[in-house]
Amino acid sequence: MEEDEVNSSHIFVWGSNRNGQLSLDDETMLVPDPIAIRLDQISRIRVVACGQAHALLVSALGVVFTMGDNTFGQLGVPRNQVRSSRQPIKMKQLALKENFSVAEVNCAENSSFASFKALAKEESDELYSWGSTQDGVLGQGN
Repeated sequence: MEEDEVNSSHIFVWGSNRNGQLSLDDETMLVPDPIAIRLDQISRIRVVACGQAHALLVSALGVVFTMGDNTFGQLGVPRNQVRSSRQPIKMKQLALKENFSVAEVNCAENSSFASFKALAKEESDELYSWGSTQDGVLGQGN
């Protein structure tokens, strides 16, 4: 694979795919060695973060996508609508905020986090968290 192909919509995945967190078909439950996959709906993947059974991806345009298990709402969509997803879901709530850029995304076991850097001096940076509230991991006081 050429370098520019890897920098496009390819990522390397391995490990458990039980909840679709590797974006592979239903038959593939375990990938012991890294393989390259292509996610056509995301142009130029810039960042990948992994939780226990879910993943966050950020495109070069700063759009956040999620995939995998959604038992605790860690994909950022209602649990009663999506139990898990093998295809990346665009996070509409975090879609290209004006005067902000995605600085970083992170995952905990069953929780997700995204920080946004303010581009204007009069704005403050922002941190979003969602998913499991166990042990106060989201920092939202519950």
